[in-house]
Amino acid sequence: MKRLLTLLFFFCCLQAEIVYESGDIVEFFGGNAPGSTYDNWVSHVTEGIAREGYNDYGPEWLDVQTSGFGNHKKLSEFSQTLVYWETILSRFVNGDTTLVDSLLQDSLDSFFYELVIFEDTTLNKTFHMLREQIDSSFIDENQIVVPEDDVIGSFRNSWGLYMINPNAAREQVLIQVPHPCDDFIAPYIALDFFLEIDAFGFMINGTGREVAWSEVGTYTNSKSHSDPTRYDYTVFQKFQEAVTDPLMNTDPHWPLVFAVHSFDNGSHATRFSVILAAGGQNTFTTKPIRDITDDHFDLINFTDEFPIAEDQFGNPEPLHVTEYYEAYYDDVFYYDNGSEEFPIRKSTSLNGISTGVQMVDLQSQVNGLSVYEPWIHVEMDEKPMLFDSTGISDETVYSEGIYPTGVHNFTIIRDYYQPFIQAVETYLTHWETVPDLTPPDSINYLMAYNVENIERVYLTWLPEYDTNFKTVEIQLDLDSISINSPILDFNDYSSLQYMRLNNQTILGVNNSEPWFFRIRARDYFDNVGPWSVTVSNILPGHSPPDTLLMFNENTIIESILDEDIDVEDYSIDTTTALPGTSPSLALF
Repeated sequence: MKRLLTLLFFFCCLQAEIVYESGDIVEFFGGNAPGSTYDNWVSHVTEGIAREGYNDYGPEWLDVQTSGFGNHKKLSEFSQTLVYWETILSRFVNGDTTLVDSLLQDSLDSFFYELVIFEDTTLNKTFHMLREQIDSSFIDENQIVVPEDDVIGSFRNSWGLYMINPNAAREQVLIQVPHPCDDFIAPYIALDFFLEIDAFGFMINGTGREVAWSEVGTYTNSKSHSDPTRYDYTVFQKFQEAVTDPLMNTDPHWPLVFAVHSFDNGSHATRFSVILAAGGQNTFTTKPIRDITDDHFDLINFTDEFPIAEDQFGNPEPLHVTEYYEAYYDDVFYYDNGSEEFPIRKSTSLNGISTGVQMVDLQSQVNGLSVYEPWIHVEMDEKPMLFDSTGISDETVYSEGIYPTGVHNFTIIRDYYQPFIQAVETYLTHWETVPDLTPPDSINYLMAYNVENIERVYLTWLPEYDTNFKTVEIQLDLDSISINSPILDFNDYSSLQYMRLNNQTILGVNNSEPWFFRIRARDYFDNVGPWSVTVSNILPGHSPPDTLLMFNENTIIESILDEDIDVEDYSIDTTTALPGTSPSLALF
């Protein structure tokens, strides 16, 4: 699917006030951009501290958090402002610059937002931005004795910066940064990520998470009202919806949202550099984080085995991929170098809060049993253990003395996380260019059983794994199966999208009659595996099984000689050997 970029212009009634700028988008975002109205966008983010020492904002000389630098206007559930923004963002994503500009001009005295068309003369790309104007009455002195780190101007609403690449190669990819202050390396790595994989959308919150909160009791992050992952009614969330909602059910593996965070190594000193998860509630982690098949087509397996080379940062030995990544998952996860498998460390925290607004919204629109995960929570160590082990100081890592703080303070950190960005690029390129022509294997050991409810039949089988698995298909009919017999798939039972599934109860069938079943797997590229053998819930020539109403477990049953493989005795199994709510008697 290609987004429909609007080409209608309302010449007679709209007056364009679009801002046109050129230069380097990275410099506008975090450096010096003479061709822009203002630059170093990140430095202007609204700041505030609700509880001293609660969140870690990095070395004090890097960026002092100044309460009162900027203002955050909190929106409410039934806010007409949010309704208005829904229209702005929808038209913005679809490229209707004229209408977007008109809507912003009409609200300029309260929103203070403008539409910017930015020509990047370094990348030869054009970006569209929704950007808030700065109010120069806000001044952040940072270190009082260092005038070079002063920042003039912050925001009055602080609803964030929103950027699209109308000609992006990956229109399904959205990069977001919800915590620009305490996740202080995240903005710069996220922008590199956005640019290098040629993603469609980039979004970053315009305020620190401690700026606004419930003010009930003692501050914790769960009480924040300026953190868009915890507060529902934000422009931030509306932008995600504008980008991702039109992509739902269009192409496999669409959309893809990467939420970029960072963590301090003070309270997380032993953690590896990159932690990947699909939310703290979701252990069934799938692609792009983990391919649960033996193909290993996931971004960790598309990372070089030694992402950090020997002596790259003064390190005497190269860093192995298993010391670069952690992930949150169930079962097992291996990095396969072609000759040996290495386990990936399972993450025990920093996996994304289970109530995260953007995550919950996105995951609620997809089947959580799919082999594709739309939400990727990324955590990055603000000072990786490798730097501590080699004695690299904070002053070196963050380039002390470059003021005001911006992108050039994070050159070393940005280099360190290049292997992750390159792995995502390689993963996406493989997805786009290597066709899947291999059908799933035949599903074996299909069996059908009657249960106590006469309108149900219970099926079991041995699952087959396919990297792009879409659904199990079950064909059924009375008496015999023909090419025209009905087929059930994940549209009938959502659980059939779960590749590991080994059973399914079929509803609405009279199990006193002989039903026949067969099964196969289909992937997202319409490769279809062969049908299994056909089985029935009733053996030919037999009646439906009788039900034992009473049985004494202490009864001794002797084997009939020459009629039993085990001539010594029977064994009795009173566990639920056959489907149903009552125990079953198994005679061997």
